[in-house]
Order: sequence, then C-alpha cells, then structure tokens
Amino acid sequence: MLKSHNPAHQYKIRVEKEKEYKGRGFWDKIDLDLGKARVRRIDKLTAEKIIYEYEWLGTMASTAYHYGIFFDGIYCGGVVCVGGMEALASPSLNKQFGIKPEELAIFARGACAFWSPKGSASKLISYALKLLKKETNKKVVIAFADLDAGEIGTVYQAANWWYFGKSEKLVVWEKDEVQLHNKNFGDKVTRITERFNGQVSRVKVQSILMKCGWKKISLPPKHKYIYIR
Repeated sequence: MLKSHNPAHQYKIRVEKEKEYKGRGFWDKIDLDLGKARVRRIDKLTAEKIIYEYEWLGTMASTAYHYGIFFDGIYCGGVVCVGGMEALASPSLNKQFGIKPEELAIFARGACAFWSPKGSASKLISYALKLLKKETNKKVVIAFADLDAGEIGTVYQAANWWYFGKSEKLVVWEKDEVQLHNKNFGDKVTRITERFNGQVSRVKVQSILMKCGWKKISLPPKHKYIYIR
C-alpha cells in the first residue's frame, strides 16, 4: 500500500476553509449523518462550484457525467466528474484493456467540501460507480492521484481499486480545459495545413494555434488506479 508523509493539497484547503468559515455557515445546522446522505446525478455547473474551490488543478476537464453527495437532501458536500477518452491526454489507453474507446471512463476531477464528514469521498465514489453502470456501457474506470498535490489515492486503495503503477510523463497541448496528446495536436496541425494545399507551413499553422490560446505543457507522472466493472 502506498503511503504519504505529507498532507494532500485538498486536505490543506479544507483545513483553511474550516478556519475561514467556522461558526458562520449552514453546515453547522444540517444533518451530516453519512448514512442518510444520498448520491445523485448533477449538472456540470453544480460540480464546477466545488471543483474550482477545492480541487488541486482548479480547472474542469472534458466530462459528461457528474455526481454529487447530498446532505439533508439539498446540500452538496462533494462531487466527482467523469469523462471518456476525451478527458485523457493519452490517445490509446483503452487498447491496454482490449476495449473500445467509448467503454473507458475517466474519473477526471473530484473534491469534497471541508464540512463534509469523513467517509464522504468513499461513499460518493462507490455510488457514482453504481450510477455510471446504470447509465453507460463503461467497462473500465481509471482514476489518477497527482503526486504534485501530495495524493497517493488512499480513497481508491480503501475501495479495492487496482493500483496500475505510474502514468508516463506526457507532453500535451491545452486550451479552454481541453487537452490533446502531442500526437493528436500534430494531426490537427496536419489537417489544417492540408486545407491550404501546402501553401501554409506547419510551423505557421502551429504559431497561429498558439496565438489562439493553445499552449504546450508537460504533465508529471501520476499514480494510476483501475476499477474493472
């Protein structure tokens, strides 16, 4: 089992938020009994509110399914955002499992508010998987733990997900919360160049795309966890 000697980023954020809002929030009056909490599908805007405030990356990914854990029926204490291959920089990860691209799901973002009780993340992930099974044909689910954020994937270890080692260090192109693998971005440049019948160089096309907001970044390795449905 992986162990960390440093507190994760999200834990630090929750501690800071608790100090900031202590004694002046609705959470002091609601029922935080985890047994009564319910997990249900939510819209992306609801998920964004918690992700932007608590998640390490501070951005949303390309996700289609969003789930939240609710207390007293109306108070959302945590969210998980699920996407497909479009939420992943690697263009062929599905091939490792012998499945179609549309059968792979990515737990791309997730976070809980500081006032949510211990165990909220575990229950949220567990029930999100059940709802995902009802709503989709996903066969393999992948989640990542960011080393830079001090994460080791404790919640996935506790839920008996399989540890799949560290991901490779990737070079990606990013714009408006969309990431393209370096190869996919190169294919995009090629398609645009072909439209001009070779009259515009690849260097020129790439320069134009960069002026439009595309930027090249290097992603550090992450711990990778797999859930087989």
